[in-house]
Amino acid sequence: MRPGFAALFCVAILIGGSGRSADAETEPPLCNYKVVLEDPEAKAVEVAVTCRKPALGFGFADDFPANWISSFTDDSGRTLKRSGVAWRSQYGKIDRARYRIDLDGMARAEDDYDSAKRSGRSVMVDLSGIIALPTDIDGASNDTILAIAFFAPNGGAIATSLPAEGAVHHVLAREVDFAAALVLGGFERRRIHVPLPFSLGENEAAGAAKNPQGIIDLIVMDGQLRASTDEVADWVHRTALANADLWRGFPVARSTVVILPTPRRSNVPFGRVISTGGILVLALVGSEIEPRALYDEWVLIHEFIHLGTPFIRDTGAWLNEGIATYLEPIVRYRAGWRSAESVWEEWIGWMGRGVPPMTRGLSSGSPYWGGALFALMADTELRKLTGGRLGLEHCLRTILAEAGDIATAARTLPTLALCDHEGPEPVLSRMAETHLAGAPVDLGGLFAALGVRNSGGKIELDDAAPLADVRRWLLDGSSHAQIKPIAIPATP
Repeated sequence: MRPGFAALFCVAILIGGSGRSADAETEPPLCNYKVVLEDPEAKAVEVAVTCRKPALGFGFADDFPANWISSFTDDSGRTLKRSGVAWRSQYGKIDRARYRIDLDGMARAEDDYDSAKRSGRSVMVDLSGIIALPTDIDGASNDTILAIAFFAPNGGAIATSLPAEGAVHHVLAREVDFAAALVLGGFERRRIHVPLPFSLGENEAAGAAKNPQGIIDLIVMDGQLRASTDEVADWVHRTALANADLWRGFPVARSTVVILPTPRRSNVPFGRVISTGGILVLALVGSEIEPRALYDEWVLIHEFIHLGTPFIRDTGAWLNEGIATYLEPIVRYRAGWRSAESVWEEWIGWMGRGVPPMTRGLSSGSPYWGGALFALMADTELRKLTGGRLGLEHCLRTILAEAGDIATAARTLPTLALCDHEGPEPVLSRMAETHLAGAPVDLGGLFAALGVRNSGGKIELDDAAPLADVRRWLLDGSSHAQIKPIAIPATP
C-alpha cells in the first residue's frame, strides 16, 4: 500500500489484528455507503454516503483514487472543495455526500492489483479506492464501524470478502486502507464447498454439525484463459481438498478466491492472501496454461497453507512463509501430484538458501527458505523424539485450534509454545530462540542421516540410513498414514 490518509494505523492492523473493540460492536455504523455500479463493465461507480454525525468533509485513505473523482457534492448538490486526497465543505459540517468515480480510467492508469486493475469486462480495486472516510467527526475513532451496501441495477456484479449481515457489509474505519479488494463488472462466479475441522462447525456442543462445510467464493475475472471456469473451479476445489487433508479440514469457514488472468504466461506466477476485511486469496493464472498443468503449480497450495496459521510478524515473516514453503511439496506429494524423489530433489537444491538466515538470525535473509529449513529441522526432531507419532503438522493443528487462523495476529514464541505442550520436549520454542540468535547448521549431515543424496543428478534414498524412517514419516505423515491421492481430471 502507498502511505496515505491511514498510514498511522498500519502498526495496529499488522500487530493487533482486525478484531473490533467492544464499544464498536455495540455502536451503530457511523456512516452508511451505497455503492452503485453504473454499467456492466465497471466503467464507473457512484457512491452516496450518509453519516449519523456531521463531518467537515471526506478523504481517501490512499492517494490513487483522488484524480478519478468527477464530482463530489453535498446533499444539496453543492461542490466540495478538494485539498489533496480530501474534499471539504465550505458551508459547515455535512452528514451526506455523493461522489462519482471514473473506475475505468483509474484501473487503466494504475494497472496494478495493489490498487486498481482491469481485466476484460471486470475491474479489481482496493476498498480504499472506493470508500472516502469522514473527517473531523466528534467522537469518531479508528474502531468506528462503516456499513456498505452494493448495487448493480444496470448489469454486472460486485464481489467482496467483507463480512456481511444480510445485504450490508461492515468494515472498521482503520481497516479500509488494508482491506481485501473488490471485483466489479463482468466475471464468472462459483461456490465451492469444502470440509471443515469439526471445531469450526456450528452447534458443535449439540452435536448437530456432523459434517461441517465451509464455503469458497470463487471469482474468475474476465479475460482469456485456456482453462474454462469449471476447470478452474475444479482445480481450486481439489487444491482445497489437498490442503484440508493437512489440517483435517479446510482451515477457514469462509474465503474468497480471485483468479486474475495474466496474458502471455503459461504458469501461475503469483499469489497472496489478504485477511483484513474477510479472507481473500488472489492468484494470477497465465492465459496460456493448460488445465492439467494447473496441478503442477505450487502457488495456490502455498497460499492455502497460509490460511491455517496466525499472522506472525514480531520476528519477521520467516515462520509464516517457511511453514508454507516447507509443507507445500508435502501436500502435493500426499495428493499424488508429485513423487517423493522430486520433493527431496527440490529440498536438496533449495534448502541451502536457508542456511545463512538460520546461522545469522532468522529475521534476516530469505524468510522462505530460512523458515523452511527451520520447519524441516523441527519436523525431523519431533518425529525422531516421538517415533513418528508427532510432527510439525500436528503442532500446526494445535495452533489453528488454540490460536486461530490467518485473520488472527500472534507472536512467535507464544505460538510455538502451544506446540511444545504436546511433545516430550520444547522443540520448536528452543529451536526458535537458538536460531533467532543465529547458530550453526549442518545441512549436509541432516540429509546424510535422513538417507538422501543427489548422485549425478539422480536422487538416491538410502533405507539403511539412521533416520530413514523419519524421512518417510516427513512425507507420509506417520508409519500408519494412509495416503489418499486426489485424482486429477483427465484431459479431454
